[in-house]
Amino acid sequence: MKKWIVFGVAVVILFVGVMIVVLHLFLPSSTPVTEVAFQEISFLREDQKVILNGELLSSGKSYRGYRYRMVNDVLIVTIQSELVNPGHPNGAFHIEIMEEQPSNVRNIAIESGNDITPIYPR
Repeated sequence: MKKWIVFGVAVVILFVGVMIVVLHLFLPSSTPVTEVAFQEISFLREDQKVILNGELLSSGKSYRGYRYRMVNDVLIVTIQSELVNPGHPNGAFHIEIMEEQPSNVRNIAIESGNDITPIYPR
């Protein structure tokens, strides 16, 4: 009887461990600015858009999405990435952020964890 209990506990611990690893590897996480190359940063005032084009420098990471927020005149963007997989095969990205008042955007920064790094103007 004790062997079955030990076996059951070991299976549960193994399952939880595998799930933690899988979730860590395949859930998007914020990308440090040192791993991003921007090819274009532009403001389309008439369309009320801010556009960021670029790619992730790490060949093992793929672009997954972004989040943003405005703080005063700073547009703070978090670029999300994950390991390359068939659904997300590369790190190229094209981000169009619709902002009601793009003329209010004076600076753009990238957020990763607790770090906020300005990228525009440099």
